[in-house]
Amino acid sequence: MAIRSYLLIHVHAGAESKAQAALQALDEIVACDQVTGEMDLIAIAEGPDYQHILGPLLTKIRQIEGISHTQTCLVL
Repeated sequence: MAIRSYLLIHVHAGAESKAQAALQALDEIVACDQVTGEMDLIAIAEGPDYQHILGPLLTKIRQIEGISHTQTCLVL
């Protein structure tokens, strides 16, 4: 069974679409939407375990150009 998480993502102004496309290209990202409010994107990610989401996946996400801050909400 895959572990699910919600990723709240803030990006630099004007980089929303490019960051969204880069996120959607990742195998672990199930969905990614631009939203209003404090955060710019919300993504749903799935991985084999919590360590994968908090380690390799977040490392990939934080390297995407334009992303300035992430908050990970693990589903229990």
